[in-house]
Amino acid sequence: MKYKILLILSFLCVITGTVLAQQDAQFSQYMFSRMYINPATAGLDTANINMGAGYRAQWVGYTATFDDGGAPNTTMLYFSMPIKALGTRQGMGLHFVNDQLGPLTNIELMLSYAYHYEFRDGILSVGIRGGFYNQVVDFSKFRWNDDNDPLLTGAGRENRYRPDFAVGANIQWRKWHLGLAFNHLSESSFKNASNITLNSLQNHFTATGGINLDISPSVTLMPSAIVRSDWNTFSYQGTLLSRIKETYYIGASLRNSNAIDDLIVMVGFNLLKNKNLSFNYAFDYVLSGRETKSGSSHELMIGYRIPNIQKAVRNIIRTPRFRY
Repeated sequence: MKYKILLILSFLCVITGTVLAQQDAQFSQYMFSRMYINPATAGLDTANINMGAGYRAQWVGYTATFDDGGAPNTTMLYFSMPIKALGTRQGMGLHFVNDQLGPLTNIELMLSYAYHYEFRDGILSVGIRGGFYNQVVDFSKFRWNDDNDPLLTGAGRENRYRPDFAVGANIQWRKWHLGLAFNHLSESSFKNASNITLNSLQNHFTATGGINLDISPSVTLMPSAIVRSDWNTFSYQGTLLSRIKETYYIGASLRNSNAIDDLIVMVGFNLLKNKNLSFNYAFDYVLSGRETKSGSSHELMIGYRIPNIQKAVRNIIRTPRFRY
């Protein structure tokens, strides 16, 4: 039992670091959206085709200093399925994200491919991802101190598309997993009509890890952690989630940058006969920076899985004279 306690504490001790400017959409329930984080996990579930949606409303109740405008909100859709060709394990996935940040909207549509190599009791996966990243800037929502600012191109909207790529690796062995992904490899730039750079995608990495500990026949502890970095700054989140009777989830999490920023509570449950439909909810309570943020965030994730399509096998029929 001692080693289990030490493992849990090791996951929850990643609570110090410095601020990381979040460029990509952030989800508190990262353990339920692993393919969005790492392309190597596409099709890792060989028995099922997985699909789902997530919605995050950040700092609910926040109002802008002037005009309309509210808190950030994010929508995500994903699809992941295993494929088998030439006797090897592979997987593919697709995800769509719409991240609304005031005058800035980030949209991404990405296709992932993964190769899974089985060894003893584990699976080593490598994956690649490619697609496009779209940024829309609404200049009518800005207030300019300098009317001659070169970034000021009018009161309209700037809409730019750029290619985007990522790679990742994941190892799953018995009851634990570790993953590492590198995003925005092309570091694409978004420029305005005057060819001045408005924003650039920064290359960064995301590391994840977790373990399942069977405390009793009906209770499993699932400590996990995620670390993000743009190579200069870091952001951490440690989570302790409990699964009860393969049906209910309850847990808590702490998110940290230069201080403990958020206390997160999670609940969820599975429905249908085979537990194929899942609902998971997270409530974030803001602990730091409350003078500039609203006090809470809300996040809902819905997942559904269907049995993987199996190749039909023709039965052999034997008779005394013929074999078909």
